[in-house]
Amino acid sequence: MPSVTYLLTKLVNVGAFPTSKPTSPSQHSFFLSTLPAIRARFSKGDNSSALYSAFWATLLESLPSSFTLQSVLTSLFAHISVPHAPLDSSPSSRTLVKREATLILGIIGRLTVDKQYLVDSISTAMLARDWSEGHARVYACWVAGATADMFDTKGTCVMVADYRCLRFQTIAVSAFLTPTLNIWTSPDHIKHSLLGRHRCKLLLEPFVPR
Repeated sequence: MPSVTYLLTKLVNVGAFPTSKPTSPSQHSFFLSTLPAIRARFSKGDNSSALYSAFWATLLESLPSSFTLQSVLTSLFAHISVPHAPLDSSPSSRTLVKREATLILGIIGRLTVDKQYLVDSISTAMLARDWSEGHARVYACWVAGATADMFDTKGTCVMVADYRCLRFQTIAVSAFLTPTLNIWTSPDHIKHSLLGRHRCKLLLEPFVPR
């Protein structure tokens, strides 16, 4: 792990984790090159996928610099796929949102009380930039409970009364709810945001395994 941590730190320093998708083949991007392979590893759905997810979670937590961690997270968020029409509620868009939320879950893992260092960096990466509503849908799906074991094969929640499920959701949602409300209610946001940014639409994206 120390060797991989050192490698990621060096890649951040040389600009391999851009904050947006490259528009030219000459631009280097770690996630543009590796996300197809990462998706393939998670798609297996066996024990190796769980071990791979644990590796990523450990790797991110082992990064010694919050700047390095935020650079990796921001680049990851910039490279996920989002609906072309941000508020489109069609089955294809909902499936895309769930798929990308599952990808983030696999790489970052669940947000728990013992991951405050990671939660702080994620919060900064999400809230310090003006992401699209499509990104916000993916974030909401992941943070609010994108966990495969919460649902049975028919998509029915089987852990609603489970303390572990409620505890996870409370920690994750509370970590982002207050900062988000602070942004929405700030005078600068209210004064300078366009009309579309003032409109709120409730988008329920329950995670149903595909």
